[in-house]
Amino acid sequence: MLRRFSALFFLSVAVSLAMPAWARNWNAKTDWGATGNGKTDDSRAIQRGVARMVSGDSVVFPAPGSYYMGSTVVFKAGGIRVKCQPGAMLVGPNRGTDIFTNLQSNTAIGGSATTGCIFNGGGIQASGRGGDSEQTRDQAITNLTFTYNTFENMTYGPNDN
Repeated sequence: MLRRFSALFFLSVAVSLAMPAWARNWNAKTDWGATGNGKTDDSRAIQRGVARMVSGDSVVFPAPGSYYMGSTVVFKAGGIRVKCQPGAMLVGPNRGTDIFTNLQSNTAIGGSATTGCIFNGGGIQASGRGGDSEQTRDQAITNLTFTYNTFENMTYGPNDN
């Protein structure tokens, strides 16, 4: 009887260790410490939070909020979702730079009329790993979804199309 119990216990522990962790829903203010006051540079707090995201995670930028990012936030994981509450704004320095860059495959920004983001003074970029030269299939980014977002007050950058 003890041998059977030990085998079942070991099997259940091994199975639970192999299962993926549940996706996490992040809040840019409460989880990452972004102020959303439009004056404080929130790029450091948001960058630290984005760096902790894994595939399946979501982040919401709550309203009211104007999240100023003086530096571009670089994404490292794919398969994530970025949502904004109605009226929340992601604000860049309007120097021809991006607010978000290095977006990865299977990423969604926005989603519906109530979860789309307002990008003001900067855009987004997803260029893949091949740079400006031709990309192989494994270097390309696929399945990016941008829905119900608004882009305002964007300055042309020298390398942007």
